[in-house]
Amino acid sequence: MKNTVNSSLVGMKAQARIGEMTALVEGARQPEFPELDALFAKALEKLSRSHARISAVGQVKAGKSSLINVLARQQSLLPTEVNPWTAVITNLHFGHPDKPHSGGAFQLFSEDEWQEMIEGDANTRKLAEDLLPGFDSETLKRQVQEMQDSAKQRLGSLYRHLLGKKHSFSTITPEILERYVSAGHQMDASDEVENAGRFSGITKSAEVYLERDPFALPVTLSDTPGINDPFLVRDEITTSSFRDTDIFIVALSIHQALSAADMALLRMLSRHSGKAIIAFVNRIDEVENPVKDVPAVMDALRARLDAELDSAAAITLVTGSAHWGAIALFGSDEAVDSALQAPGCAAYCAQQKTRKSSARDRLFTASGIPALTKALSDAINNGPVARDLAEIASEAGAAIGMQENVLQERLDNEDVVLMDVGDIPAILEAEKNRLITRINQLADLADELDSGEDRVREKLLQNGDVVAKSIANTVDASLGKFISEQIARMKAELGGKGTTGSWSLDTAELHERIEAQVNSSYREGRIEMDGLFARYARSTSQRMAAILGSIETSGILENLPHTEILTGYKPSNTLVKFELTNDKGWRFWKKTEMTDKEAIDRLQHVIRQETRPGITACCEVAQLAIAERTGEAQRRVKRIKQAGRGLIIEEITTMKAEIETLDQGVSADVVTRLNENRQKRASEMRSRLSTLAATKSALLAAFPAVENRVKTPRQGGE
Repeated sequence: MKNTVNSSLVGMKAQARIGEMTALVEGARQPEFPELDALFAKALEKLSRSHARISAVGQVKAGKSSLINVLARQQSLLPTEVNPWTAVITNLHFGHPDKPHSGGAFQLFSEDEWQEMIEGDANTRKLAEDLLPGFDSETLKRQVQEMQDSAKQRLGSLYRHLLGKKHSFSTITPEILERYVSAGHQMDASDEVENAGRFSGITKSAEVYLERDPFALPVTLSDTPGINDPFLVRDEITTSSFRDTDIFIVALSIHQALSAADMALLRMLSRHSGKAIIAFVNRIDEVENPVKDVPAVMDALRARLDAELDSAAAITLVTGSAHWGAIALFGSDEAVDSALQAPGCAAYCAQQKTRKSSARDRLFTASGIPALTKALSDAINNGPVARDLAEIASEAGAAIGMQENVLQERLDNEDVVLMDVGDIPAILEAEKNRLITRINQLADLADELDSGEDRVREKLLQNGDVVAKSIANTVDASLGKFISEQIARMKAELGGKGTTGSWSLDTAELHERIEAQVNSSYREGRIEMDGLFARYARSTSQRMAAILGSIETSGILENLPHTEILTGYKPSNTLVKFELTNDKGWRFWKKTEMTDKEAIDRLQHVIRQETRPGITACCEVAQLAIAERTGEAQRRVKRIKQAGRGLIIEEITTMKAEIETLDQGVSADVVTRLNENRQKRASEMRSRLSTLAATKSALLAAFPAVENRVKTPRQGGE
C-alpha cells in the first residue's frame, strides 16, 4: 500500500513481557487445587487488563489534537480547531478487553452539575463584589452567560430535556465527535439540526472505542482541554484528570516553548513520582531553518528545565511536527514530495540520514513521531506494565510457594505407610487418632485465619477514618493561618486614611501549601496502613507456617496503587487585586454600617468559600486513594488466605474419608487399600511439585525481582 510507513506498534516490548508472564502463570495452574488455581486465574485476569493511560496536555494551539490523530492513525478523528468553550476530555480507548472496539458514549451534565458549573457560589460572588471593589468578575460572568446562551440557542426546547442523559453510538465518525466536543459555530436558521458543536456546551465526558492498532496492548489516550484557556472550568477539569494518568505527553509549541503556563504544568507534574513525562516540541515545520533552530531551542529548553526543576532529567524531550506526521501517514505522494522539497524539511531529513528510506518514511522520521512512539513504548514498559508484572509476579510467587509447602506437607502425610504387622486394630486406631489430631489443627487454623481477617478489616476502617480526619484538620489549620495572615496584612495596608495603591489576595502560596500538606499527611497515613497490612500478612504467614510450613506473603503488598497521590488542587482564582484610592479605602471596603469584626468575619467567609471547592476536592483525592490502596491490599491478602483455607478444607476432607474407611472395619485389605491410595496421591504430588519447581525457575529467570519472595519449600521425607 503506497501510504504505508514503516512503524512498529507502541508497547510491543511490554506486550511481549505480558505474554511471557501469561505463559508462566498458565503453566502453574492446577485445576486439582481450585482455591489456589483461583489465584492464578486472578493473575491472568489482571494480565489481560494490563493497560496504559496516556494524557496529552498543554496549551491551546500547541497541537494536541493533531498529534493524537497521528498517534491514533486516524486522519480526522479529533477536531483540531481552536475551541475556547469546550470543557470535555476526550478519552480514546484502544483494544480494551472489557470495552467495545467501536462506537462511543457521551455523558451530558445533569441539571445540578450544569447549574453548579455555570452559577458557582452565588453568595460568595455577591460578597466578593460587595467587599472587594477592585474584583473583576465581569469576564467570568460573560463567559458563563455566553456558554449558557449558546447551549440554549443550539438546543432550543431540548436543552432541559437533554441534561443528565447519555448518548451512545455503535460507530463514531468525525462528524459525531464534533457534535459533542467541538465548539463549531453559532447556529442560525439555515443550519441543519446536527451541526458541529451542537451538544458541546453540555457534554461532560466523551468516550471513544477503537481497535487496538496502533498499540500492542490496551491503551487509553486522552485529549485534554488547554491549560491556558481563559475559561476556568476547562483548566480544573484537565488538572483533575491527572491523577489517573500513567504517562503525560506535554505538547509544546516551538514558537513559545516553556511559557509560564508550560513551566507551571511541568513543575506540578514533576513533583509526583511514578508518572512519565514526555515533552513533544511541536510545529518544527513552521520554523525557517529547523537544522539550526531546533537544536538551539532544545538546548535552551534543557538548560531551563535543569535550572528550575529538580527532576528535569526524568523528562524526555522529543522534537517534531504533527503536520509532517499527518502528511506521511495520510497524504498523497504529491503532498509528501511537496513537503520534502521545502528547504527546511529537505535539510532536516538529510541531517537525520534517512536518504535510503522511502520518501514517506523520510518525512515520517523527520516528524518525530517514531521517536515519540519509542519514548511511549519505553514509558509503558518501565511504568504501568512493569508495575502490573511486579504485582502479578509477587502474587504468583506467593501462590507457588504456598502450593509447594502444602504439597510437601501433604506428601509427608501420604508417605506414612501403614505396616501390616502386629496388632492391626491398634495400628489403625493410632492412625485414626493421628488423622483426627491433624484435622483439629487444620480446623483451628481455618478459624484463626477468618478471625484475623475480621480484626484487620476493623482496624483498617478505624485507621482510614483517622487519616482522613488528620488530613482535614491539617488543611483547616493551614487555611486558618493563611486567613489570619491576609487579614493582618489588609489591616496594615488599609489602616490609614487616604491610602492609595493596590492590595491583592494571592492564593498561589496557599495552593502549594495545601497540596504539600495533603500529600505529606497522606504519605504518613499510607505508611501506617502499610505497616498494619505487613503485620497482618506476617501473622497470617506465621499461623499457616505452624501447620503448612513457611509461606512468604510480604511480596503481595508491593506495588499497591497510590504510593503517592496527585491532588490536582487548583483554586478558581489565584489572584484577587483591586486599587485603593482616597474614596475607596478601608472605610469604603468595610462599609460604614459594619464593625471591624463584621468586616473581618465576612472576609474570612469569602476566602473560605473561594478555596472550599478546591480544598474539598484535594481531600477527596486523598481519601479515595486511601480506600483504593487498602481495598487492593485486603483483596490480595484475602485471596492468599482463602487459598490456604481451601487447601486446609481439602486435606480435612481427604483425611475424613480415610477415617470413614477405617471405621468400616480392620483388615489386611483395608491397610493395603489405604497404602495404595496414599502412594497414588504421593506420586501425583511429586509430579505437581516438579511442575511447580520448573515454573518457579522460569519465573525467577524472567522476573528476578521476585526471587526473595519465592522461598524454597521445606523438604520432607520421601
